[in-house]
Amino acid sequence: MFKFLWNKGVKIRPPHYMQGLPLFLLMGIPFGLTAVGLYLTFVGHEFRFDIGAFLLMVFTFIFGSSCYIYYKITTAKARLSKWDEL
Repeated sequence: MFKFLWNKGVKIRPPHYMQGLPLFLLMGIPFGLTAVGLYLTFVGHEFRFDIGAFLLMVFTFIFGSSCYIYYKITTAKARLSKWDEL
C-alpha cells in the first residue's frame, strides 16, 4: 500500500512514523472495503445495506486498530527516532 502510494507521488510518512488517525484510516478502510466486497460476492442477491455498512465499520475499526497497535509496538521495540529528528 505504501510503496504504491509513494510510486504515485503521494507524500506520506512511513507507517512507523505516521500519526494515529491517518494510519488507522489508511490501513483500515481498504481492508474494510475488501471485506464488504467479499460479503457482496458471497451474499450478493440478499445484500442488506445496514449489514454491509456495519461490516465495513467493524472491519475498518478492527484492522485499522490492529495495524496502529502493531506499528507503535514495533516502533518502540526498534527504538526509532522521532520523525522530526530525521
